[in-house]
Formats: sequence, C-alpha cells, structure tokens
Amino acid sequence: MNLLELRNLSISIGTKTVCEDLSLKIGAGQCWGILGQNGIGKTTLLQTLAGLRPPDHGEILLKGAPLLQLHTRMIAREIGVLFQDNRELFPSTVLESALIGRHPYLKRWQWENQEDIDKALRTLQTMELDGMAHRDVSTLSGGEHQRLQIATLLIQNPNLSLLDEPINHLDLRHQIQALKTLTQHLCQPDRALVMVLHDVNLAARFCDHVLLVCGEGIINQGRTDEILTLENLDNLYGYPLRQLETGGRAVFIPE
Repeated sequence: MNLLELRNLSISIGTKTVCEDLSLKIGAGQCWGILGQNGIGKTTLLQTLAGLRPPDHGEILLKGAPLLQLHTRMIAREIGVLFQDNRELFPSTVLESALIGRHPYLKRWQWENQEDIDKALRTLQTMELDGMAHRDVSTLSGGEHQRLQIATLLIQNPNLSLLDEPINHLDLRHQIQALKTLTQHLCQPDRALVMVLHDVNLAARFCDHVLLVCGEGIINQGRTDEILTLENLDNLYGYPLRQLETGGRAVFIPE
C-alpha cells in the first residue's frame, strides 16, 4: 500500500529549484532517508510533503486522496512531523508536552484520559526521560528536548512520519538508540518513515530507500544499496569519498 504518492512534483524557493517533475511512491513498511548539502532544500521538500506549503506544480496523494483537499484533523492523524529546533512557546511540563501527541485523537474540549497518560509515561521511559515528567521543558538540555520531541511523535503514532534531522543535538549513543526506536515503532507493515539525515552512514544503516537532493531540480531516488554509490555521493556532496566494508556493511569516509 502506498501511503504517499508524488506525481510530477515541482518545488522551488525563490530562484532555486528543489525538485522538478518528481514522481515517487512511499510504501508502508519503508524507511526513506533524504540526503543533500546544506541549504539545498531538504526541509522545504519535507514541509511540502507534510502539506504545510503548496508545490509549484504536481500533486501529492495521501492514501490515494489529494493531500491539500483533506481536513487538517485527518492529516494530523495520518502524518506526524518533527522539524529542527521545535521549541515550545508556552510553559509546560515534560508530560504535558508529550501528551500533545494525543491531541489529533481528542474531541473538542476533551481531556487526555489515564490510558493516554500511561502511554506517555511509558514512552518517556523508552526515550530515557523517566523521572522528568513534571519538569518544566525550559530546564531541558538540547538533547533532552530532542528526545522529548521524538517521544511526542511516538505517542502520536502516525501512519507516515516526516522527520527533519531527528537526531540533531543527540550524542552518539542516543543517536543510535533514537534511530533504532524510530525504525522499530514507525516502520511497521502499515506505517512508513521519512527522515532528513546528514550522516550518510546512518542512512545506509537504517534506511532501505534514499532520496538524494542534488540541486538544480535533480533528484536521485531508489533502494539504498543501489543509490548510495561513490559516484552518486561524490556528485551529491561535491567531495570525494572512499568506501570501506565493515561487518558486511558499506561505510563511506572522506578522502
């Protein structure tokens, strides 16, 4: 089942073309990594896929229905997003912030029930935030806040997750743990995950498909083992890489 389908999608920022006539199908169970240089338009592409900005041309279908024609509440139940430096604007506790993930499922003026709270507490524990439920979010470090944002997304449990550098601010251990948790929970037979990543080796390890945003509207897409080649990565980053093999996996390092 295709959760998201792009048909001849064109996106630009000012005079910069992010993609041109891009057609793509994101199927249930898939994990996509988006790679590219800084400022190339990866975040803009992700915002467009989430329905937060219209494309210049083309169509986005969510489970076969035109995305921009769907009610915002339905989109909120189907799509979860996590963008960079998404800080809360109002004072709240860690638990209150995490429970925002349940809002798309609540009726107007309805409060979270004990089941929602218990689920939030279990998810905070998964992200190693147990014992912080009643702390003010303003007291969290950058890494703790990032893990809270991931916990909120897991509590939402959307069918399609669009994440912009989800391991930003995290140390190496928490990067790996977070990616393991995200792929375990959000790459199910009825779900899919799309992530902007900067580390090509993490994309190679955790993503089964990749999309390379090369500039001037050029997009290279497909299975990870077919697309992550030295030639493609040299063209993508404009810098030569070497490929090594370790543990049966390809590892790319700068020359």
